Amino acid sequence: MVDAAGDALGDFQEHYLKVRKSVSADMTEWQNANSGEQGDRAISYRQKDHWAFLDMITLIRLASAADLEITKQMADRICDLEQLVAAMPPHASTMKYLGVWKDQEYHPGEIVTHSGSAWHCDRATTAQPGRSSDWTLMVKKGRDAKDQRGL
Repeated sequence: MVDAAGDALGDFQEHYLKVRKSVSADMTEWQNANSGEQGDRAISYRQKDHWAFLDMITLIRLASAADLEITKQMADRICDLEQLVAAMPPHASTMKYLGVWKDQEYHPGEIVTHSGSAWHCDRATTAQPGRSSDWTLMVKKGRDAKDQRGL
């Protein structure tokens, strides 16, 4: 894990220096285009901020490239998830309460009560909840409440 982080930092630094060199070339071109008596004064006034400005522009370009890459990765992941959802059986994405268990066929996502407990159907089954691995106990039966009116 540490090696991967070190490699990623090295890649970032290398990429940062390439982008900074490109930004520096753009700024030099701009300075050359604006030379002359008045332009030289404006450029020398800004010279003290040259490196800070260079770093800022470089970071903006890097962030923009990173944002585009992250956006592309997210779009790809969303597309993958949409395909997974589309491939799911229609009943797999819903839960439906069907009341007290009866001797009939149940499908994944359906919920019944049986002997005071709530059960979730995991696979198509006709088995009784609690007697088959086709069911998962959701809520276990509690104790009956005491009548508080006499207190």
